[in-house]
Amino acid sequence: TSLGNHTRFNEVSLAPNGAIVAVGHLNFANSWLGYDMLVVRLGSNGSPDNTFDGNGISVFDVENHYDSAIAVLVYANGNLLIGGRSYDDTSEEPRFVIAKVTGAVPGGQGPG
Repeated sequence: TSLGNHTRFNEVSLAPNGAIVAVGHLNFANSWLGYDMLVVRLGSNGSPDNTFDGNGISVFDVENHYDSAIAVLVYANGNLLIGGRSYDDTSEEPRFVIAKVTGAVPGGQGPG
């Protein structure tokens, strides 16, 4: 699976079940506005965890600006609290996303 251009991981964490969770950003658009939060979950053996968003990869376009995940907290139930930031031309804002163990955002609401 391609992770786009300019992919960067900022933090890696272990889940209670041994899964590996890495967060950062990727860019499919080759533009600083095309950066999105990236979350990758691997099984304890290092293979993609297909129970997480179908292929072990979840991408969050939080503000349609430069979005980057910089930290992740893995809860005991496998859900994730992802901390990051969004930049635009004039400011930087903190952003948080909660993702279920499946990679879905609770309540059907988009991140932000």
